Amino acid sequence: MPRTSPHAERSLVRLIARRLKALRFEREMSLDDVAGRTRGKIARSTIGNYESYAAFPSIPTLFAIGKALRVHAAELILDPQRPREAAAIAVLRADDETVAVVAAKLGIK
Repeated sequence: MPRTSPHAERSLVRLIARRLKALRFEREMSLDDVAGRTRGKIARSTIGNYESYAAFPSIPTLFAIGKALRVHAAELILDPQRPREAAAIAVLRADDETVAVVAAKLGIK
């Protein structure tokens, strides 16, 4: 199974946090606004944790946040400063658990 380096995972967490906050600010939305648009699926405090690098959202959560912000979930993981770098997302099935592997030239092994 592909593995990401700890550095790659931290980089992705920081990227999602920055993108989430930037998109929220661009739309002049509060944490409460985003949480409200998820219809109770994601708490305000959880979104705050994503923005402060304290937690990593699951793929379904990325889609819910994207919908709340009215963007595709991919916009939360793609760096607009590096438009030529493609992000690859592979969802693998292992022992009845879904494991998400996200990479953008981040050293998958």
